[in-house]
Parts: sequence; C-alpha cells; structure tokens
Amino acid sequence: MSKKTKKSVSDDNTKEQTVDAVPIKKRKADPLIGNSTNSEVAVKKKKQKKKAKKPQKTANRDDEKSVKARNLSIEYLRLWKRDRGSWSFQKVRQVWLLKNMYNEEKLTEEDFGIMLEYLEGLSGIARKTTVEKAEQIMKDSDLSEKNSEEEKTTAPFTEAQLERVRQVLQLLY
Repeated sequence: MSKKTKKSVSDDNTKEQTVDAVPIKKRKADPLIGNSTNSEVAVKKKKQKKKAKKPQKTANRDDEKSVKARNLSIEYLRLWKRDRGSWSFQKVRQVWLLKNMYNEEKLTEEDFGIMLEYLEGLSGIARKTTVEKAEQIMKDSDLSEKNSEEEKTTAPFTEAQLERVRQVLQLLY
C-alpha cells in the first residue's frame, strides 16, 4: 500500500499526518453499461426502457394517423360527390386516394365507384402518373402470373385489385 500525506490546518500550526491509502473496490464492468457510477447506470437503464417502449408508441401513433388519414380522405371523396359547392381541393387527400384506391380494405366498393367518377376529372401529371402506375401494376401482375405458374407462388395482387386497375385504365384511356 502506498502512503499519502495529509495536511491539516489548525490554528497557526500545520501538522502533517501519514495516512494509509485505502484501496477502492472496483465493480465488475457490466458489458452494456461499462464503468459508470450508480446515477449513470440508472440513467442508462431508463433510456434502454424508453427505447424498448418507443416502437410500440410509434406503431400506435402510425395506426392512429393512418386511420385518421383514411377517414379524412374518404370524407373528402364523399363531399366531392354530394356537395361540390362546399368541397375544396386538397392535394394530400387526393394523393392518399390515388395511392390506396386499389386496396379493398381501405376503399370500399361503394367508395371506389365514387373514386372512378372523381378520376374522370383528373388531369395533368396526376392523370399521367395514375395511368403509368396502373400499367405497371398490370405488367407486374402478368410477370408474376408467369412466375407463379412456374414456381407455384401466389400473385401479389388479388383478382379484385386487378379488376380495379382495369377499370381505372379503361376510364383514363
């Protein structure tokens, strides 16, 4: 052991004392935490718990946002159908509708009928992009049909979705 000198001041006299240095016990290093103090350990553990909960929270928020976007977009479409005077164009809603119009779970058959009417007035880049995407889906479905016959896999699009794509293509050509 090494010895340290300790100076203490009392009144006007300075005394020197020799004190044995007491070795400090080292904790075993936690591979996740490293060499840290208790407060640092507690903070790191809290952060790890937060990170573990974060994907659950973001998944719930994403679900809530997507349901809200769906409801707002469908209401936008229905308002367009019944009262065009109070209806106003909203690009975000149109984009959602164009992106999800082939999905039967997100857009019912009744709403898809309204969507077809809405598409009649579609113009410009939105119309061009919609046609290109529909053509690409048809092309992909043809390729996947050929591959599925050879490999016996399922097609990425259902027959109902492909029927919707055909209707859109017929309408926009």
